[in-house]
Formats: sequence, structure tokens, C-alpha cells
Amino acid sequence: MRDFIKVIPSAISDADCIALINEYPEYTEFKNSNIRDRNDRTVALGHRDIEDTEETTEKKKHWCSKILSMVSKETYYYLEDYGQSFPFPLEMIACQLQKSTAEDNGGYHSFHFEAMGAEDDETTRRMLVWMIYLNDVPVGEGETEFLYQGIRLQPKRGDLIIWPAGFTHTHRGNPVYTTDKYILTGWQCWPTQENAQAFMANQHSQKEDIRYITRHAETAVAVPADVTTARAAAREAIV
Repeated sequence: MRDFIKVIPSAISDADCIALINEYPEYTEFKNSNIRDRNDRTVALGHRDIEDTEETTEKKKHWCSKILSMVSKETYYYLEDYGQSFPFPLEMIACQLQKSTAEDNGGYHSFHFEAMGAEDDETTRRMLVWMIYLNDVPVGEGETEFLYQGIRLQPKRGDLIIWPAGFTHTHRGNPVYTTDKYILTGWQCWPTQENAQAFMANQHSQKEDIRYITRHAETAVAVPADVTTARAAAREAIV
């Protein structure tokens, strides 16, 4: 996973994927995106539309709770793979159900990255992107293509993809021609300054010892044992 793109196969069941696709027409709150070579329709499952019935509202709550709980766990494991931890929780932003239609050659055809936005915009706080493919798409259609990694991921039902939101992972969603494509997607973000400070104040009041990142990992070429020992002692002395 040195390219920082992680694929978790069958993260959600076939039954859940099919249920989400079947329920898609029930949701009235669509956002059409057809600018900058982007063509899809989005439903924000975390938002209650004024035309939602009580049943539809409960369905949205159910999916948000179930999906975001699983994604939160998997993003924790993702960060753990790189020895990363933080003194405050990341914030899960959005749970969007998107459809790209074959009729319109749907997709997000321009290369882009997710952490793009103005100062104080939520997009600037995005750290990780997650996406779940809800259906299989024929080979040569609908891939998620990463520019600098030279990787194309073929949509496979139930697979969860996690990757960094910054420019290093510029990507696009290639067009579909014969089969509609359904995904769930969202972001894990740095907390706002206010939320981070509040959490840290609470943690400090509990006198918890928090570390940002493992201090003892060595990278690249091997170093002599005496150097490793000296570095470890120096790092341990850091307050």
C-alpha cells in the first residue's frame, strides 16, 4: 500500500449494495452535477429533504449510521498501517449516494483532487477520501483513475477504497457507456480549530498521554545499531 491507496474487498454485503441501488429512486433530493466534465446525480443521505417521508428519513439515518461506522473503523486501520494517530478525532463529513448514468456517459471526467477550496471551506479540511462501489461495471468503463500513481481501479460491488485527499492523489471517474454506476462516498476531515481545542482541553484534564506518530520507526536504508539507539534515546527524551 505504498501508493497510499487501500482497497478493502467486500466491505459491505451484496444485499446492502442492492438495497441502496433499489432505494435510490425514492430519494427526492437530487443534486445534478454537470459542470467541468462532471455528470452525476447525488443524494446526501445525511440530509433530510422537505419532501422526505418519515420512512425515507429513517432509511437515510439507517444507512448513514451503518456505513459511517464501518468506514470510520476502516480509516482507523488505514492510518494505523502507517503508524499514524492523532490527539483528536477526525470528523466524518458526508455520506453521499451518487449515480452516473450510461445514457449521459456519466462520471467525473476531469482530473481533480478532493482537498480543494477557499479558506475556512470544509473542503480544505479534507484528509482522507472514501468510496464504496455499489455495483460491478464492465471492464473499460467507470474506473477510478489516479494520475500520478498510474492506477485504474475497476468498480467491483462492495469494495471500499480509501486514499489521501491532497494533490498527490489527483484522480478522475472515467465515463460509463453501457451500465449505470452507483457509489457511496464521503471524507474524513481535520476538525475545526474550535472542536480540536475543546477535545484537547478535555483530554488534558484527564491527564492522558497522547502521541501524534510513532517516534521510533526508521525508513529507507538501514542505520547502525548505535545510531538507532541514540535516536531512540533522543526521541524518548522529547516531552
